[in-house]
Amino acid sequence: MSLEDLITYIQSRLLMLEFEYNDIFPELLRLSLLAFLTTIFWGFPGVKFEYPHLANQLRQACMAFTPSTPGESYLYAWALMVGATSVFRGPDQTWLLQRLRPLIRDSLGRTWFEVKNNLRQVMWIDSIHDGPGIEVFNQCLWETGDRSIVPI
Repeated sequence: MSLEDLITYIQSRLLMLEFEYNDIFPELLRLSLLAFLTTIFWGFPGVKFEYPHLANQLRQACMAFTPSTPGESYLYAWALMVGATSVFRGPDQTWLLQRLRPLIRDSLGRTWFEVKNNLRQVMWIDSIHDGPGIEVFNQCLWETGDRSIVPI
Protein backbone atom coordinates (compact mmCIF):
# COMPACT_ATOMS: atom_id res chain seq x y z
CA MET A 1 0.00 0.00 0.00
CA SER A 2 1.44 3.37 -0.98
CA LEU A 3 1.63 6.28 1.44
CA GLU A 4 -1.06 8.10 -0.54
CA ASP A 5 -3.37 5.07 -0.33
CA LEU A 6 -2.73 4.74 3.39
CA ILE A 7 -3.49 8.40 4.10
CA THR A 8 -6.61 8.23 1.94
CA TYR A 9 -7.74 5.14 3.86
CA ILE A 10 -7.13 6.81 7.24
CA GLN A 11 -8.93 9.95 6.11
CA SER A 12 -11.96 8.00 4.89
CA ARG A 13 -12.15 6.05 8.16
CA LEU A 14 -12.01 9.28 10.16
CA LEU A 15 -14.77 10.76 8.02
CA MET A 16 -17.02 7.76 8.71
CA LEU A 17 -16.49 7.63 12.49
CA GLU A 18 -19.53 8.53 14.55
CA PHE A 19 -19.82 9.16 18.28
CA GLU A 20 -22.59 9.68 20.77
CA TYR A 21 -24.18 13.09 20.38
CA ASN A 22 -23.23 14.36 23.83
CA ASP A 23 -19.60 13.13 23.80
CA ILE A 24 -17.68 16.05 22.31
CA PHE A 25 -14.11 14.96 23.17
CA PRO A 26 -13.83 12.07 20.65
CA GLU A 27 -15.39 14.30 17.99
CA LEU A 28 -12.87 17.04 18.80
CA LEU A 29 -10.02 14.56 18.35
CA ARG A 30 -11.50 13.17 15.11
CA LEU A 31 -11.82 16.65 13.62
CA SER A 32 -8.31 17.58 14.80
CA LEU A 33 -6.88 14.51 13.08
CA LEU A 34 -8.66 15.47 9.86
CA ALA A 35 -7.24 19.00 10.15
CA PHE A 36 -3.79 17.51 10.73
CA LEU A 37 -4.15 15.41 7.58
CA THR A 38 -4.89 18.53 5.51
CA THR A 39 -1.36 19.72 6.28
CA ILE A 40 0.40 16.57 5.12
CA PHE A 41 -1.76 15.28 2.31
CA TRP A 42 -3.02 18.33 0.48
CA GLY A 43 -0.12 20.72 1.02
CA PHE A 44 1.71 22.43 -1.80
CA PRO A 45 4.45 25.02 -1.30
CA GLY A 46 2.99 28.52 -1.33
CA VAL A 47 -0.60 27.28 -1.73
CA LYS A 48 -3.10 27.34 1.12
CA PHE A 49 -6.37 25.51 0.69
CA GLU A 50 -9.44 26.53 2.63
CA TYR A 51 -11.57 23.97 4.44
CA PRO A 52 -14.48 26.08 5.70
CA HIS A 53 -16.75 23.19 6.70
CA LEU A 54 -13.99 21.41 8.63
CA ALA A 55 -12.87 24.71 10.20
CA ASN A 56 -16.42 25.48 11.31
CA GLN A 57 -16.99 22.00 12.76
CA LEU A 58 -13.65 22.02 14.58
CA ARG A 59 -14.26 25.54 15.92
CA GLN A 60 -17.68 24.49 17.25
CA ALA A 61 -16.18 21.41 18.90
CA CYS A 62 -13.37 23.48 20.44
CA MET A 63 -15.80 26.05 21.78
CA ALA A 64 -18.12 23.37 23.21
CA PHE A 65 -15.37 21.42 24.98
CA THR A 66 -14.07 22.10 28.48
CA PRO A 67 -11.22 19.87 29.63
CA SER A 68 -11.69 18.21 33.01
CA THR A 69 -8.34 16.44 33.43
CA PRO A 70 -4.69 17.32 32.73
CA GLY A 71 -4.68 14.76 29.91
CA GLU A 72 -7.71 16.35 28.29
CA SER A 73 -6.12 19.81 28.64
CA TYR A 74 -2.98 18.53 26.94
CA LEU A 75 -4.89 17.01 24.00
CA TYR A 76 -7.12 20.09 23.79
CA ALA A 77 -4.02 22.29 23.53
CA TRP A 78 -2.72 20.04 20.74
CA ALA A 79 -6.10 20.20 18.95
CA LEU A 80 -6.14 24.01 19.15
CA MET A 81 -2.57 24.24 17.82
CA VAL A 82 -3.40 21.87 14.97
CA GLY A 83 -6.48 23.93 14.11
CA ALA A 84 -4.51 27.17 14.33
CA THR A 85 -1.80 25.86 11.99
CA SER A 86 -4.11 24.21 9.47
CA VAL A 87 -7.73 25.30 9.06
CA PHE A 88 -8.47 28.31 11.26
CA ARG A 89 -8.13 31.41 9.09
CA GLY A 90 -9.56 34.88 9.09
CA PRO A 91 -9.33 38.01 11.17
CA ASP A 92 -11.45 36.96 14.16
CA GLN A 93 -9.47 34.33 16.01
CA THR A 94 -9.98 35.91 19.44
CA TRP A 95 -11.83 32.83 20.69
CA LEU A 96 -8.86 30.65 19.71
CA LEU A 97 -6.24 32.76 21.44
CA GLN A 98 -8.37 33.07 24.57
CA ARG A 99 -8.47 29.29 24.88
CA LEU A 100 -4.93 28.60 23.75
CA ARG A 101 -2.98 31.13 25.84
CA PRO A 102 -3.45 29.49 29.25
CA LEU A 103 -3.09 26.01 27.77
CA ILE A 104 0.30 26.77 26.24
CA ARG A 105 1.68 27.84 29.60
CA ASP A 106 -0.09 25.22 31.73
CA SER A 107 -0.10 22.18 29.42
CA LEU A 108 2.56 22.57 26.74
CA GLY A 109 5.46 24.58 28.17
CA ARG A 110 7.08 27.97 28.64
CA THR A 111 9.49 27.88 25.69
CA TRP A 112 8.93 26.94 22.06
CA PHE A 113 11.30 23.99 22.56
CA GLU A 114 9.09 22.63 25.38
CA VAL A 115 5.89 23.34 23.46
CA LYS A 116 7.16 21.63 20.31
CA ASN A 117 8.35 18.57 22.24
CA ASN A 118 4.93 18.25 23.88
CA LEU A 119 3.13 18.65 20.54
CA ARG A 120 5.37 15.91 19.12
CA GLN A 121 4.10 13.53 21.80
CA VAL A 122 0.75 13.51 19.99
CA MET A 123 1.61 14.34 16.37
CA TRP A 124 3.72 17.13 14.95
CA ILE A 125 5.95 17.28 11.87
CA ASP A 126 8.64 19.90 12.42
CA SER A 127 9.22 20.70 8.74
CA ILE A 128 5.50 21.30 8.17
CA HIS A 129 4.17 22.64 11.46
CA ASP A 130 7.04 24.57 13.09
CA GLY A 131 6.68 27.74 10.99
CA PRO A 132 2.95 28.23 11.59
CA GLY A 133 3.29 26.89 15.15
CA ILE A 134 5.92 29.48 16.05
CA GLU A 135 3.66 32.22 14.67
CA VAL A 136 0.77 31.05 16.86
CA PHE A 137 3.07 30.68 19.88
CA ASN A 138 4.45 34.21 19.45
CA GLN A 139 0.98 35.66 18.81
CA CYS A 140 -0.24 34.19 22.09
CA LEU A 141 2.73 35.74 23.91
CA TRP A 142 2.55 39.09 22.17
CA GLU A 143 -1.03 39.75 23.17
CA THR A 144 -0.64 38.68 26.81
CA GLY A 145 2.72 40.16 27.61
CA ASP A 146 3.33 37.08 29.80
CA ARG A 147 7.00 37.31 30.74
CA SER A 148 7.04 33.79 32.21
CA ILE A 149 6.98 32.36 28.68
CA VAL A 150 10.01 32.77 26.46
CA PRO A 151 9.29 34.05 22.91
CA ILE A 152 11.20 32.87 19.85
